[in-house]
Amino acid sequence: MPSKIYFLFLIILFFVHQTKGQSFINRATDFGIGQGYGNLGLEEFGGGVSFFDFNGDGWDDLCFPTASGDSLLFFHNNQGILEKINGLILDTSATKQLLWADIDNDGDKDLLVTNFMAANRLYENDGNMNLIDITTSAGFFLFPEPTYGATFGDYDSDGLLDLYITNRSNGVFDNYTNYLWKNNGNNTFTNVAIQTNTSDGLKASFCATFIDINQNLKPDLYIANDRLAKNTLLLNSGNTFSDISFTSGLDTVINAMNVGSGDFNNDGYLDIYVTNTAEGNVLHKNNGDETFSDITTSAGVALYQVSWGGNFFDYDNDGDLDIYVSSEEANALFENLGDGTFIQPLPNGFNGDTLISFANAIGDFNLDGKMDIVVVNALGDPMSIWENQTNNSNNWLKVKLEGVESNRDGIGSWIEIYYDDQKQVRYTKCGTAYLAQNTQTKHFGIGTLESIDSIIVRWQSGIIDKLESVQSNQILTIVEGMTITSAFDILQEKDYFQISPNPVFKNFFYLSNSLEEKSSLKLQLLTASGQVIFNRKIEMWQEKSLINLPLNLAEGVYFLKIITDNLSEQKSIIKFN
Repeated sequence: MPSKIYFLFLIILFFVHQTKGQSFINRATDFGIGQGYGNLGLEEFGGGVSFFDFNGDGWDDLCFPTASGDSLLFFHNNQGILEKINGLILDTSATKQLLWADIDNDGDKDLLVTNFMAANRLYENDGNMNLIDITTSAGFFLFPEPTYGATFGDYDSDGLLDLYITNRSNGVFDNYTNYLWKNNGNNTFTNVAIQTNTSDGLKASFCATFIDINQNLKPDLYIANDRLAKNTLLLNSGNTFSDISFTSGLDTVINAMNVGSGDFNNDGYLDIYVTNTAEGNVLHKNNGDETFSDITTSAGVALYQVSWGGNFFDYDNDGDLDIYVSSEEANALFENLGDGTFIQPLPNGFNGDTLISFANAIGDFNLDGKMDIVVVNALGDPMSIWENQTNNSNNWLKVKLEGVESNRDGIGSWIEIYYDDQKQVRYTKCGTAYLAQNTQTKHFGIGTLESIDSIIVRWQSGIIDKLESVQSNQILTIVEGMTITSAFDILQEKDYFQISPNPVFKNFFYLSNSLEEKSSLKLQLLTASGQVIFNRKIEMWQEKSLINLPLNLAEGVYFLKIITDNLSEQKSIIKFN
C-alpha cells in the first residue's frame, strides 16, 4: 500500500474510533478509595480484586487484599455509591485473592482467601454477613503455602462447588503442587488432586480456571504457569482428568500469568487469552474439536510488555467481546472489530492511566448496562475504578442464574441468546483471569436491538430453560427449571415418544416410541418447579415399555425428559389419584 494511502487510512481509522465515544473516568477518589496493594516488600506480583455482589442485594460490591499490614478491604455498593465496611475480616497477611462462592447451597456467599506463604482461609457466611472461619473444620491445610489463584467449579457434577488451588512452586526450594479440593457436602473438603490427575507437577502456577472447552457440561481446567513451564489443559472425563495440553495446542511455553476466557468470535466456543512478559501475550482460538490455534498476530492483541490481568467483556455493547489488559507499562483496551481482529481505539479513553497494574475485574457498579473496570495498582498506588461512559445508544441484557439441581450459583452453566440468525454465549465461572472475580451477572451487548428472540440456559444438571421474546435493557434472574415447559424439544422438534394413558390414574404408564433404531434411554421425571423425582436408564428395544412411577406420587403436573445419544424430548404428564 503506498505510504500516502496508508497514512490516509490511519487518519480515517482514527476518526472512526474517536467518534464512537469510548470514555472511562476513574472514580476511585470519589469513593474515598485511596489505598492500593502495599509497598512493604510483600507486594510481589500484586494482589487480586473481586467486583462481585457479595451481599445479594443486586449491586456489584468491591473487595481486595492489601499487603501493607492492613486488613482486607470491603466496599458495599449502596445503589451506585461504594461505602467502606470496617471489621468484616481481620487478615493482615500477604493475601492474594478473594473469591466468593456459595459452597453449601444455602443462598448466601461464603469467602475464600488465598495467601502467599500463609495458610489459606475459608469463611462461612451465617446468612447475616457474619463470616465464620471454618478453615480447620473444613479440612484445609494450615501450613504456609505459596498460593496465588483459586477457582470454584463442580468437576464431578454432584451439585456442589469444588475448589482448585494454584501454588507457585519455585521448583528448587519447595515442592508444592496444585490442589483439587472436593466438596463433601457438609462444609468439609478432601484433596483429590492425585486421584484426579490435577496436581500439575512442580510448576510456578499463577492461576487456573474451570472452563468447558467442548460444551459437554463437564468443567475442564486450564492452568497458567510462570517461568517457562508449559501451560496445562486438563480434560474432564467425569471423575478424573487427562492432560491434552500437547494435542490441543495449549502447551504454550511462556511466563504465563493470566487465563482469560470468552467467545470473541461468537462461534459458541470459549477462546483463551494468556498474558506474558514482553515477548507478547497469546490469544488461542478454540477450533471446536478440542484443539486451539494461536491467532495472536493476525488478531493484533500481543501487547509486547509485561502484562498481568486480561479479561473479555463487551465494553461498547455491540455484540462482541473486547479485551482489557493490565500491564506494568500502559494498560490496553483491545476493541473487537467483529472480523477476527482487534484495534486499540484512539483516543484510548483512560486519562491518567499510567500506573503499574496487576489484576483487573469487570462489573457494573451503577447498573447502567455499561461494564466498568476495577484495576489493582502496584507500589501502594490507589485502585483505579474506571466507570464506563462510552457514548452510544447500544442496548444490553443481563442474566443471573440460580441453581436448584445444579449448584446454587449456576457455575458451569451455559447461557445462549439468539437474535437475527445470530448467537452469543456466556459460560459461568467463579475465579478467572489473574486473581480476579468478575460480576456473577452475565452481560450481553445487543447493539440497536430492542428485544431478542430467545435465551436458553443449559444447566450442568442437564436441565434446559428457555425464554422467548425477551426485551432489552433489563436484568433477568433465571431459576433452574422455571421455564422447563418452554424447553420442549430444543435439540429435536420431532415427536418420537408417546405416553399412555395420560392423564395417569395409577402408578405406571406406557412409553411408546417410533425410533428407527432402538437405543438406551435416560429418563428424568421432574416437578413443575424443576425438582428431580427420579433418574432412570432403560433399554428401548421394544416399541412400548412399562414405566413405574413412585408409590403415592402426589397429584399434579410433571415433566418427563427423555434423552438418547442423538435427541432430547420432553413430555408433560398429568397425575390423578
